[in-house]
Amino acid sequence: MDEARTLVRDRLGLDFPARREADLERALDGATDAPRELLDALRAQPTTDPRWRALIRALTIQESYFFRDAALYAALVERVLPDLIAQRRAAGDLRLSLWSAGCAAGQEPYSLAMVVDRLLPDRTGWRVSIQASDLDTHALEVARSGVYGDWALRDLPVWARGHFDSRDPRRHVVDERIRAMVQFAPLNLATEAYPGSLDLIVCRNVLMYLADDIRHEAVVRLGRALAPEGWLVVSPLDSTPASEANLLAPVELAGVRLLRRRDSAPPVPTQAQPDQRKTPAAPPLESALQRARAAADRGQLDDAIALCLQALRDDPLDAEAHLLTAAVEEERGDLPAAIAAVRRAIYSEPDSANAHFRLGSLLLRRGDEESGRRSLTTAAELFGEHAPASLLARVER
Repeated sequence: MDEARTLVRDRLGLDFPARREADLERALDGATDAPRELLDALRAQPTTDPRWRALIRALTIQESYFFRDAALYAALVERVLPDLIAQRRAAGDLRLSLWSAGCAAGQEPYSLAMVVDRLLPDRTGWRVSIQASDLDTHALEVARSGVYGDWALRDLPVWARGHFDSRDPRRHVVDERIRAMVQFAPLNLATEAYPGSLDLIVCRNVLMYLADDIRHEAVVRLGRALAPEGWLVVSPLDSTPASEANLLAPVELAGVRLLRRRDSAPPVPTQAQPDQRKTPAAPPLESALQRARAAADRGQLDDAIALCLQALRDDPLDAEAHLLTAAVEEERGDLPAAIAAVRRAIYSEPDSANAHFRLGSLLLRRGDEESGRRSLTTAAELFGEHAPASLLARVER
């Protein structure tokens, strides 16, 4: 596995530490009966080769839906994009350039296109560029088709429903005018050149899967790809303060943390430091995860989520923090967010029986009988002889 791990890291940037070896092994087993021959072939071929494409599809997570994260889209609609549009109008420079990096099957860039279309009633006079890229070329083929099932539209705002042809209630097609606004292309964030002079880059839940040094460099490169006044959206797990320090400044908008070029962002207020000579030594602090559990126990769910995010900034692959996030999101009634958090826990610890059990239970609640039972079966296998009787009963039904 060391050879495979190194090859995948060097060519794709994806990180598979020893604790995630089972994931890598399963992907290789699914791709071939002869791993040695496959590795030799992959080493000699570009990542556009069909064998690489199949492996990439097995290694990456493509769970997404339209307008994912309502708070983020509120910040984009109410502040970020109107400010950019106003600046361009004032300068007489009617152009706007956006990039969805790690776009999966296209739900995110099409959501951005619908927002821009809504904010620009005079769009015919503008030059709008929305680029969308992903490592998985199969996902890009789905994106170009613009065809989605019900589940991808589960959080769709009422005003956006007119952008779909939904004559078949189980098959929703993005209208041609919106599809024409987005240009899809494969791009490897670890090794290939980025586009530049961008007003907005959205790259969420992508960089967290890269090796630490590659992730750090990617954040720096994304910052350099911004135009003056440009904005960058990453998840709390994708970036670190060290990555952002020289070029990017954090900006809080209605509880959403965004990044902006330091030559355009207002200074972030800092608290005055206390006089250390007069401050007694503080007792040891509980970890963020411990405080998150305590907040959840008190029913302070928003605080618990914030503390989980704090814990995950320190260790993006902390499976316990992901599982606690899932439990809190389930308590808040956000089933999609809970499922996404459990999937991240499984990514971190593929052999976690508890994580597979929780995923199976959540999928069954969602009505996904086949996937739910499959996850419960995996959990039962991982529990082995210690599998709870209630789990075995659910699997054997």
